[in-house]
Amino acid sequence: MLKRAQCAWVTRFANPYAVHYRLGALESVEDGPLAQEFCKHQERYAGIMIQIDDFDRRLLRALQQDNRLTGDALADATGLSPTACQRRLKRLRAAGVIEGDVAIISPRAVGRPLTLIVTLSLERERADIVDAFKRLVRETPEIMSGYYLTGEADFLMIVTARDMEDFESFSRRVFYGSPHIKGFKTMVVMDRVKASYSVPV
Repeated sequence: MLKRAQCAWVTRFANPYAVHYRLGALESVEDGPLAQEFCKHQERYAGIMIQIDDFDRRLLRALQQDNRLTGDALADATGLSPTACQRRLKRLRAAGVIEGDVAIISPRAVGRPLTLIVTLSLERERADIVDAFKRLVRETPEIMSGYYLTGEADFLMIVTARDMEDFESFSRRVFYGSPHIKGFKTMVVMDRVKASYSVPV
């Protein structure tokens, strides 16, 4: 039996979905029944807030720099074994801490050197109108990022285009085609100083 300070624990409250899950530092804990139970039932725990420890933080920092790191490289970065790293990664993905693994493409390299910041206001801030525009943002590939805001504007979007003619065609198709859009303002990016999805952990 592991000592209490070393073992993994799960605390369950009256709501069976209110689960706090934390893995201890020992290798035996990483391969233990609680870690296996979490991974086995990852769909049940999806979206549940979990506590992350220093090993998780080391792992997340390494992955945010390069998510192609091998198991051995992650082991070197965290001080855990490759197997332990994979178990933690599975748990972090299942809980939604890691939202995805993607390749970051240079827009200029694929013929889309123009980046624009667009703020947009809706005619009426009704729930169905807001939800419909959120769907439009998610489904439009030229919109790289979209945010629903407080303040004067309702949405802020980062849009990529080949040139101004391409952006004009995009705006006519996406913005002018909706009767619920009150207006929008566009700012052209002169220089991309920083573009990152890294989060301090």
